[in-house]
Amino acid sequence: MDILQVITLSIVQGITEFLPISSSAHLVLVPYFTQWSDQGILFDLGVHVGTLFAVMFYFKREVAALCRGAWLVLTGQRQQPEARLFMLLTLSTLPLLVTAFFIREWLTVVGRYVEVIAFTSIFYGLLLYWADKRVQNCAFKKISDLQKKEAFVFGLFQALALIPGTSRSGICMTAGRLMGYSRTESSRFAMLMSIPVILMLGFYALCVHQPSHYVGTVEGLWLGMFLAFVTAFLAIKALMTWVERVGFAPFVIYRVLLGVVILGFVYL
Repeated sequence: MDILQVITLSIVQGITEFLPISSSAHLVLVPYFTQWSDQGILFDLGVHVGTLFAVMFYFKREVAALCRGAWLVLTGQRQQPEARLFMLLTLSTLPLLVTAFFIREWLTVVGRYVEVIAFTSIFYGLLLYWADKRVQNCAFKKISDLQKKEAFVFGLFQALALIPGTSRSGICMTAGRLMGYSRTESSRFAMLMSIPVILMLGFYALCVHQPSHYVGTVEGLWLGMFLAFVTAFLAIKALMTWVERVGFAPFVIYRVLLGVVILGFVYL
């Protein structure tokens, strides 16, 4: 990997990780369109760690509350708000982890098929648009109102993100909107859900893929993590600032156009 590839992929990952446009798909599409060699799963993991630090830094108060909640759960004080949030976040993570375990072989086969990315980009983009418009006039709920059943529904939707091009954050935002949560609250919980997912799937990837298989330099990996951290933090800040006013339509338009371009590139 040369420096241009490292910088490009890191910035792309940082920008797209928490926007509803699928970062994993973009990490496949960039080398596909540029004819670069595949950067490999370990570089993808490294830049995901950079974005993990970004979301933890942006939501540092919530992360601190989750840490307190974990301790309260361990000490049997499960009625406290922090403990409740920790348990709900844990519940929302289980469907993806269980599903990933059973379809991991399938994921290695289709995970980098651009045709799949094209169709899922269009379909789940339109689904997000429909969900957003469907509840525009509702009295919106907050994450403090979240119940166990709704947390599990968030988790079921998140499991769909294992299909390439779906967008983990996007499908979670779709779930939130369908259940009557505001755009901001749906986005907030979608980002909090990313923390245990990236941690656990990253640990799994390290167990399966040896560091010696990494195709780049250590310096390049550190640079990628840093750039992903900075750009992800800026992307989160921008999204949380104007998502309630602007909505998801710009992302939907981008997703549909991206899917059409991919299909045209593949079949024409």
